[in-house]
Amino acid sequence: MDEYNPLRAQVREQTAALDDLTRRIRDNQEELDWFDGFDEADMGAKIAAAEDRVRVRDVEVAAAHSEVVAARAKVSDCKKRAIALQKRAQSKKDGQIGLSPLGSILGSLGDLRATRKLKREVTALLAVVKTAEDAERAVTQKRDQAEAEANGLREELARHAAFDPAAAHALLAELTTDAESRTAALDGLTERVTALDDQLAGPLPELISKKRELSDFEGRLARALEYQSRLDATSDKTARWRIHKEREDDLGHTPLRDVIREAQRAIPPLQRAITKLEERVRDIVLDHTRDIRKLVIDGNNLCYVDRDVVGLWPLREVLAHVDGQVEVRVFFDDSIVETLNLVCADQVYKMLPDARIRIAPPGTRADEEILDAADEPGAYVLSNDRFTDFPDKPAVRESRVLRHQIDDGRIKVRGLQLDTVYRTSL
Repeated sequence: MDEYNPLRAQVREQTAALDDLTRRIRDNQEELDWFDGFDEADMGAKIAAAEDRVRVRDVEVAAAHSEVVAARAKVSDCKKRAIALQKRAQSKKDGQIGLSPLGSILGSLGDLRATRKLKREVTALLAVVKTAEDAERAVTQKRDQAEAEANGLREELARHAAFDPAAAHALLAELTTDAESRTAALDGLTERVTALDDQLAGPLPELISKKRELSDFEGRLARALEYQSRLDATSDKTARWRIHKEREDDLGHTPLRDVIREAQRAIPPLQRAITKLEERVRDIVLDHTRDIRKLVIDGNNLCYVDRDVVGLWPLREVLAHVDGQVEVRVFFDDSIVETLNLVCADQVYKMLPDARIRIAPPGTRADEEILDAADEPGAYVLSNDRFTDFPDKPAVRESRVLRHQIDDGRIKVRGLQLDTVYRTSL
């Protein structure tokens, strides 16, 4: 359906924009609520307490670090004693040359026991060092957390001091106004989507059905012609039998010539019907998707049904229908005074007090002024005039002229989705 109703894509875009606005409004309101509920005295107390915790952690970190330094010093001392023992053992070994083997062995055993003792002591001290380092890291992490908490509180206090509530309220008002405007636009767009879907409910399913039917006939015709070509290309009985069997499984038992004849007869009227339906669908979509930002009305043109004068009543219905939606200008030829049996042009202004009216100078027509007023994109003319004298005017060249129909007491403007009975009295 999106292929035929492009307004749905606009609805998705507008919905996404409105969702973003809603999020910004919520965030802005939360900021204002935070500011209004902020207690500076309470925050000062929280910061002081956090700073006290940092100082306590500083003392703990210093104490833990002292433990690490002391443990490392013990390890260093133990290692020095081990080195001294090794040197002394080597000196003994050098001085035992010529002594009895038993004396050498006893001396070596004593040094070995001393060395092993020192190794055990070093291992134990290294474990103490690791425990002290782990404790220092843990208390340092707690100290960093306390500092981060204190910094966060200070930043929040600074943010409160720098916060501009007047600017926040102004932004909230701006966002809210924008959201209300977009909501109204989205509601209108959604109504247009529904209106277009309703208008397409008749021709679109028929168009889709006709296209499907055409596709089926074209497919059958193509396959039938292919089978016929293959049959014409061979005289082998077995091969022809296989082709006939394949054709029967695909197209049934109807003779190929009948399948071809049926498709050839069915396809042209289907194509014509599809073309008409596509034009109808295209016109419906165009009528409902025009981006009309300005409407320039040929006032005289709306005062007649054929040659009969019906006055300003149809025009009033058009003005009421588009009121507040688009910019509107109404142009009259100077003959409008005579047409409405008025005394002077001022009476026209009084009869349409809320409309922007322009009456052409005596002896002139308003056609060129009408077209000039609708020269920018988004500006449309409402008139049944063909403006054949002005083919190069943008509104004529770009088909930005809307037609109307007035009969049986109704005013219909398909391009404005207007179809209503017009009043004949105030």
